[in-house]
Amino acid sequence: MQSRTINLWNVSEASIDDNTSKGYVEHPAKIVHSFPFTTALPIKPRAEIKVAQSIKDLLFQFRTETTYKAALDCLMKVQAHGWLRKFSERRDNLAITMKEVPHSERFIYPVLKASGALTEKIKNIFEQLTALLQKQEEKRLLPLYFAKMLDCLFFENGKRKGGVGQYSIVNMGAHFAAAEEQLSYQRELDHPANFINELLLGVETPIPKIFGEFRKFLLELEAIAEKNEDPQTITEFKKMLGTLKELGVMPWFMTFTFGESRYLPALDRVNYFLSLLPESEKPLVKELLEKKDALQVMHQQIDAFREPEKFKKAFENLKKEMEKFLPNEQEEICLQNILVAERWEKTSPLIRVVVIEIMNKLVELNDTAIKNMKSSLNFSDDKEKITLFKEMLLSYFSLLKSWSQKTLRPNVFPMIEPWTLEFYLGAISNRLEGMRVDDAYRNHLNPSRDFSVSAAMLGSSTAFERHYPETMEDVFTLIHQNLLATTAMFSNQLLSNESISKCELPLQLKTAILGVPSIEGNGVGVPQRIGVEIEENRIAFHYNVPLRNHSSRFTLCYTLEKESAVVTMKAQFLGQAIARWRQSGELADFYGDWLNLAHTPSKVTPSELVYSFKLENETAINHSLQLYKAISDYSLDENYDILRRQILSKFGDRNLKEKAIISLLKMEALPEFTRDITMTILEEIWEGGNELCKVKIPKCWQVVEMPKLLSKLFGDEIKLEEESSGEVFFSPSIKLVLELYKNIAESGKGL
Repeated sequence: MQSRTINLWNVSEASIDDNTSKGYVEHPAKIVHSFPFTTALPIKPRAEIKVAQSIKDLLFQFRTETTYKAALDCLMKVQAHGWLRKFSERRDNLAITMKEVPHSERFIYPVLKASGALTEKIKNIFEQLTALLQKQEEKRLLPLYFAKMLDCLFFENGKRKGGVGQYSIVNMGAHFAAAEEQLSYQRELDHPANFINELLLGVETPIPKIFGEFRKFLLELEAIAEKNEDPQTITEFKKMLGTLKELGVMPWFMTFTFGESRYLPALDRVNYFLSLLPESEKPLVKELLEKKDALQVMHQQIDAFREPEKFKKAFENLKKEMEKFLPNEQEEICLQNILVAERWEKTSPLIRVVVIEIMNKLVELNDTAIKNMKSSLNFSDDKEKITLFKEMLLSYFSLLKSWSQKTLRPNVFPMIEPWTLEFYLGAISNRLEGMRVDDAYRNHLNPSRDFSVSAAMLGSSTAFERHYPETMEDVFTLIHQNLLATTAMFSNQLLSNESISKCELPLQLKTAILGVPSIEGNGVGVPQRIGVEIEENRIAFHYNVPLRNHSSRFTLCYTLEKESAVVTMKAQFLGQAIARWRQSGELADFYGDWLNLAHTPSKVTPSELVYSFKLENETAINHSLQLYKAISDYSLDENYDILRRQILSKFGDRNLKEKAIISLLKMEALPEFTRDITMTILEEIWEGGNELCKVKIPKCWQVVEMPKLLSKLFGDEIKLEEESSGEVFFSPSIKLVLELYKNIAESGKGL
């Protein structure tokens, strides 16, 4: 985050020019400091040290001080700050514990050595900076340079998953936490732990309970390994875990595979895990690792796409690499062979998870290469860029066409007639082929104004002719999103509903998944799971719901944050329906505040509605699914009573009525359903037969500002009076009286 200070200068007091000078408040150099260590330290995710805002404020104050004395005083405060002191204390405690716990030095000492080097480096900078300020030299940039080094070593160094040896106070917290986890494990053994390195592979699951089970499983294996009962099996198991880590699929393995064998004895579980990589498929592992490394190297050389003289060779290399990912039947087992649909379905799930991970890397590489070319200032003009852009898109499209037609089975994506997958892909191809480089009416490097990729992509179940891409940038976005949808579908096929029910998923997430079928009915299609994503801190299940010419999607997502976990439902409705989306968005925002569901406010465009709710308990899950169902129904039948009925169905609870008033008064504009809500309350407090048509508002309604809402909503239709006793009365107009009588009569309540 960048911060700056803006001052309002009173020129009547003094001249700006006489009291300011041009100069830096931050050194312009980019600094990343590496320490001389070649072995990466273990990491515990989400365990970085939290930044104290007060020390960031002090560093900013130091950079903006106008005298050396003030800067030196500020530096002393930074050096003595409790945030740094706590870091040193934690390191000291780790050193003490290492001496107390036998066999722990081998994994604790490297962390102490790295953190010690970091501490010494920071100490040296403080000393140099102090000496510099005491000399009071004129040079301003040098103190700013040292200040930036402190900022780097405190907060930034290695922040974006930098290389080995890039340490800071913040990221050292993850290494401390890993060492503390290993210490806890070693304490339970009277011999050097055999699985001390494998232990931390288990933290890549976003579900802490599963890590606890993995830890317990490794402790059971310790006795077997220590007795040397089956050393070859143990060695193979360690290699397998290392391979899964290297391939980047440990989160999937831990979350969806590890628990399947929980009732087997420890050694039997090991053999089960080893069976997940059949001997016949082991040659694939080497090829997949090579593919992953090759893609990583190409990503490191991605700047070549920005240089005209390097572009041709870089693009040729990219196309050659892409050819290795195109399905092609061959006798020997290889990547191209298993990407053929018949072979793909017979390939072991674990290998497929690995392949999907690498496919996503290839998609990301193409995306980055195209964006680098487009954003470069080194090409002669936009015409040259557009020519190259089209060439790259044709190559990118071949990947989509191949995977969606040759690896996936037909009809896996929901489509509406007459759109088949072949017809749809043909339409994209024709649109792209027909786009001219010298088209004076379109800027192909930018998106068109009204294009909605969500409505146009595979799985949206909308009429594609309503959402055609108009520019090459539209086509680029559409190809990219379709490729992500395709790889998500591959992931989705690996998980049956039965396997999901057996997983140790968080309760709210599993409850929401089990409640998904309730959305179907009254013209709303069967919700179709179209993708599953899993990372070390996140699990997401993606669904599509067909709605005739419209479409809707939602994602049930579990996110593990540093101090808590949250389950959310992100809903997305697509299609041209501005009035319905606006009204539904108002209801979603009202529900968010009224029922304490709000996660992010709604966003409405002529062709899209998006909102997000928190699913904290079963009640919140039910409310969220019911509202999604109501909006889906309303999108099919433009009858506002559908939304009214959804709201009024909650009004059996008096507390919810009171909260409704409070929530409505927070909204900038009162939604259409406000009158319906308020009328139900007026009916409740109406006293028929009052000659003056003067009705007392009970104290309980005054507390929640019912009079304010009545005044805001009804205006001249209602008159409010407050008597000296503090009691408030309302006198409705004749029209409103008749409406009240009519509603009460229709409800059968009587007077």
